[in-house]
Amino acid sequence: MAINLSNSKLTDDATLESVMAHYIECIERGEHADANDYLDRFPKHADELKTFFRNHHWLDESDPEESSLVGHSV
Repeated sequence: MAINLSNSKLTDDATLESVMAHYIECIERGEHADANDYLDRFPKHADELKTFFRNHHWLDESDPEESSLVGHSV
């Protein structure tokens, strides 16, 4: 399910923390949150949001069990 930012409670002057929290809450609810929609809606936070989305994507792809060396000879 895709979200519609124009229907969200976020205002155009929302803080960076509010925007990031909204994105994470949507993801946790299983909604599709498009990073580009957030960048378009909140251009004053664009640089910080790009870094946040890049890091969030990187962390989300990691599989802790796969990268563990527990039980392996080093």
